[in-house]
Amino acid sequence: MQYPWASVRYWQPFRIDALGLITLLGAEDINVWVGRLSQSKFTEYMPFLAGFIIAGDRFRIPNQSFHLYNITKGVYTHELAAWFTRWVQCQKFETTRSIVNWEVISTPRQRIHETALAALLAAVLLGFPLALTILSGDFYGLANALALVVMVMGRAYMIHLNRRAIDRSILRLAPSAAAKSSKTIVVTPNSKVVTMFIPSELIVPVFARNPQVTPAKGYECAQWISWAAFAVHVVALGMACLATQIYTVVLIIGSSILLCHGWGCDDVVDLRRRRDSDGNVVRRAYTCLIGSRLKATVFEWPADFEFRQLSPKSWALRGSSNNPALEDERSARRMDLYAWLDLSNEEEHSLVKWDLIPHHRNGDGSWDTEFKAKQKLIRELQPSILQIMDDAINHRNNNNQRREKLASDCEAIIEIKDSGSVKQCETQTHQRPSSGVSAEAV
Repeated sequence: MQYPWASVRYWQPFRIDALGLITLLGAEDINVWVGRLSQSKFTEYMPFLAGFIIAGDRFRIPNQSFHLYNITKGVYTHELAAWFTRWVQCQKFETTRSIVNWEVISTPRQRIHETALAALLAAVLLGFPLALTILSGDFYGLANALALVVMVMGRAYMIHLNRRAIDRSILRLAPSAAAKSSKTIVVTPNSKVVTMFIPSELIVPVFARNPQVTPAKGYECAQWISWAAFAVHVVALGMACLATQIYTVVLIIGSSILLCHGWGCDDVVDLRRRRDSDGNVVRRAYTCLIGSRLKATVFEWPADFEFRQLSPKSWALRGSSNNPALEDERSARRMDLYAWLDLSNEEEHSLVKWDLIPHHRNGDGSWDTEFKAKQKLIRELQPSILQIMDDAINHRNNNNQRREKLASDCEAIIEIKDSGSVKQCETQTHQRPSSGVSAEAV
């Protein structure tokens, strides 16, 4: 007896190869690197792995493993914009020494040449499989190549709308160049603490919340089209001829690798360190844009801010002229970072409430004593974040001569006297006459 649908068993007008499953790889990395919204002059329009990440809008899902502490306002949140957490995750920050200064530029930067270069490169790389499949009669390969083009166009449109949403939020708030920045720190999932200065008006609408993309219907339509193209790509890749399969796999894997190494991106630079004329190990500052108006400058606390212990009860600033700091001697302690931040009493109280500063237990005030001594050394310098940033960008060390002179002249002496069961701590500062130091601050 023959089954009614026995013919279905032998129906094989085509075959589906498991090679299409390779398009599911690399989802986590693509999610992070695409979602940070930083533009690349090479890989902007290249096809990547894990196209469903874009089609499903997963790169806009917030990561709540990051914590932002607005020290100036005394506000804490772990609900941050998806692009911001992904951008932080892609940067190679130091444990405590990295600084990011966010600012709004008055004239939007139009990346016409970079966009044209990326489009030309993509046209060549995606045009070849189109010509190959048409001339060879590989129509499944042609469907695969067309699906790649559609996915790239859909991704470019969705990323463009997200960048434009950030620009629109900035224009709506219109913060001036002289707007006051809030002193903040961001704690990453791997316990790095990054100092950031962010315009106060932008913290909530740009950095804490996902900017609202418009038009919403167009964005949703791009998602549906991307889903359809991804489905065609998965099926057609396994049915294409071998030459098309090899080229497609090499193209999408190679492009994804270049993306995840930040090839052609402003926010990924040569991080190799060099030594300046005084022997200090330094790293070049760099800037990048998110959208066309939001600019980030990444640099580090200078080496002459490092503390050196003269004795168990004595601390001094290292300076840079006579005591060059080796890389393995650079501080990674949060105490030193809090001292560099020059916290006010209200700001210190906020850090205590957030459990970022140790609480006193059993009359032990050794941590607080050391911290106050280091803090007093920094206050003698009256540091300027703008000057530190300018020096880092221009690789200058000579402009810090007055600051270094004062750093070498200042020394904190910690005297601990026992009085019964309670330790009384006194901090003294000895300073030789020195010239004035700029008191400019952000």
